[in-house]
Amino acid sequence: MSAEHITSLIYDQMLRSGQSLNHVGGDLILTNSVNSGAEAITDNSLHVYGRAQGRLVAGATGDKDARIFCQVFNPSLVSVAGTYCLRDNLPEHVIDKSVQVRFVEGEGLVFTVMDDA
Repeated sequence: MSAEHITSLIYDQMLRSGQSLNHVGGDLILTNSVNSGAEAITDNSLHVYGRAQGRLVAGATGDKDARIFCQVFNPSLVSVAGTYCLRDNLPEHVIDKSVQVRFVEGEGLVFTVMDDA
């Protein structure tokens, strides 16, 4: 896909319980929080510059290079390129941290805490 066809969506409101935001064709950038019971879905990368508690889906159409970036990471479900992880199975050390989630072939989802350093 060429760069001219990629369109990011910036969403400034809080995503509340029961709401679903689905963006195709570029990154989805949320400048606020995703409440529990809400979902943010994109076929590219997902950025949450707030508290992420709902369902976070990046690479919804299979893009294995998609990533999820969260300021405060505590989702009920996280998925990249169709590989998902529920809250109970998330590594404990990434909860409530600034986190990057990506898919690595042969490993599945990889969670990296992004330090201020």
